[in-house]
Amino acid sequence: MLPRLSIFPGLAIGVWAFTGLLTVAGALTNSEIASEITDSGGQYVYFRVLFDDGMAFLTGINYVGVRWGTFVSDLFTYIKLATIGVIIFLAFVFGNGTTENFFPLWGTPGSGSLFVSLQSPIRI
Repeated sequence: MLPRLSIFPGLAIGVWAFTGLLTVAGALTNSEIASEITDSGGQYVYFRVLFDDGMAFLTGINYVGVRWGTFVSDLFTYIKLATIGVIIFLAFVFGNGTTENFFPLWGTPGSGSLFVSLQSPIRI
């Protein structure tokens, strides 16, 4: 299945860049709306103003145990970063890869597998 997915690496890079732009647009929209709210209180006030008190209450419940959650989140982040670092180190030390896997960047003309590469992530 992986050889079928790697026919168009340029398409994967394009989708990655597009979703990155969508993420930036969402973050800018969120910050623009949040800058209009003058009350202090973070996400609780944000949800109270945009939705209602019920949604704000549900958001407030999620903040119980924030310190423990922060510790666990930080711990797993450090573990992930260390793991990625080890993988990168091992790839440089033991890897014998080549950049030829990225070419041709958009696949061979007339291969007919563009549709397959677009729909393959939704197949189960």
